[in-house]
Amino acid sequence: MSQETTADTRHPTPSEASRTLLEEQPIRRLRRDGVDYTLIGTAHVSRASADAVRELAASGEFNAIAVELCQARYDALTKIPNRMQFQHMLQQAIARTRRAEGGIALLYLDMDQFKEINDTFGHAAGDRTLEILSERLTRIVPKEAVVGRLAGDEFALFIEELHPQAGEERTQAVDLARLVLTEVGKPFYVQQH
Repeated sequence: MSQETTADTRHPTPSEASRTLLEEQPIRRLRRDGVDYTLIGTAHVSRASADAVRELAASGEFNAIAVELCQARYDALTKIPNRMQFQHMLQQAIARTRRAEGGIALLYLDMDQFKEINDTFGHAAGDRTLEILSERLTRIVPKEAVVGRLAGDEFALFIEELHPQAGEERTQAVDLARLVLTEVGKPFYVQQH
């Protein structure tokens, strides 16, 4: 994609992203381990949903390699950014926040006794519990927040557009944490349990 910076911060539609990808020329790269490879195309899909990736794959506009790269950055079960993508997005957010002298809130969630859910009710119930948790988190946080699944039962979220007025950042972070705790503290009903 183009390296130009514009005031438009919206993310490209699937059609725009695929056209841009298809127009790019192969690029030779060198991995850290010294292996040479050719990059057929690149795409920046930092906040694209898993649905958009599936839409691109179904449309035939996006090549299979790019779809695999996008899917490698999103958790297959919960459809939210995985650890690698979350860390990448967090690093970018921290850099933007430093430049803007703003604030960022980062919350880490670890589900206590999750293993007991899998052991007692089975892995299908455990998977559904993780899906419900990710759905709740993405539903309640502001749209500019990023929610990610770091591993098994570990999730994190951040929001970077906090107001820099004295004390207000902390209040916003505390309010967000309370909202998250209230929502994840509600009962999970999975398979009539």
